[in-house]
Amino acid sequence: MATLTTYGAKSDPYRIRDLRERLDVIQTTDMALIVSPGQNEIDQMKRLGLNIAPHRKRMNDESLDEKFKEPTDPLRLVFVCAMWLTGFDAPSCSTVYLDKPMRNHTLMQTIARANRVFPGKHSGLIVIMPTSLLHWSKR
Repeated sequence: MATLTTYGAKSDPYRIRDLRERLDVIQTTDMALIVSPGQNEIDQMKRLGLNIAPHRKRMNDESLDEKFKEPTDPLRLVFVCAMWLTGFDAPSCSTVYLDKPMRNHTLMQTIARANRVFPGKHSGLIVIMPTSLLHWSKR
């Protein structure tokens, strides 16, 4: 297993501290799935080999939107489908990964999710996943 000194941090205590802080963020990051409810979703997902029930329970039982908006909360990574793309404001959000084609107002609103002003944030980042890139290149 690699150690911090493997990455050139052997003689630089500031680099070691920085790497430890980054590692702590990675190890403490919470993730959640945010999707609109669908009719018969549990059976539909089960047929695909997926279990949506624990995710739906969490969406119903927790205030995930408020947790995600709070910069000190460990919920730092959310996978969303439709929900939260428009009308959702979380200024601390810095990166949005797009995995499906979008157009017009929805695309602009989605880009705006990462482009909000927030202390310590100099810009937002939009990452277009290869599946979307292939679709957009055909237009």
